[in-house]
Amino acid sequence: MGLESFKVPLVSLEPQQQREIWHSAVSIAGGKVPNSRIVKSIVERLKEKPLRYATDFCNVGDVFTLTGLEECERRYNNYPCVAIKLRDFTIEVEVFDGTMAVKPENLRPIDHPDVCRQLPATIRRIGRLRQVGLLDRGAQAVLQHLGRQMYLTDLEVELLTFLEQRYGVGDGSSR
Repeated sequence: MGLESFKVPLVSLEPQQQREIWHSAVSIAGGKVPNSRIVKSIVERLKEKPLRYATDFCNVGDVFTLTGLEECERRYNNYPCVAIKLRDFTIEVEVFDGTMAVKPENLRPIDHPDVCRQLPATIRRIGRLRQVGLLDRGAQAVLQHLGRQMYLTDLEVELLTFLEQRYGVGDGSSR
């Protein structure tokens, strides 16, 4: 077996990492030239992201932007969310239309104080309206738009308050 089969997994690594992986692979192969499967498995393990405990990453109530989601959850990328429950390695977050469990690497913290103050209340208000049941399609469109926003403008706050009053939800004045 030539060295060509080893180049692909090793080529993107630093020279020091290449040497360490090669020595590990030789050790696993019992002191002989390792096959490409052994080398590839070591490189893949190296590239795996270590699991982060949710409690080391954030607290309940922290606000984030969702990022790096795949498959059916991909539509929530760049949406704001609020941490509502911390599990071992995942965080349950609330978005405007429900909840989902995500890994810490799918969350980008939002540090703006006004957003941190307003966003949790906005998501709760939208959630209460969505629980009404059958909403007019215009109301649904407005709520979907508002659910994508980091913060609401004065006009958007008025729209949300109007919908709360129209559907008899909340006091229609909380900000």
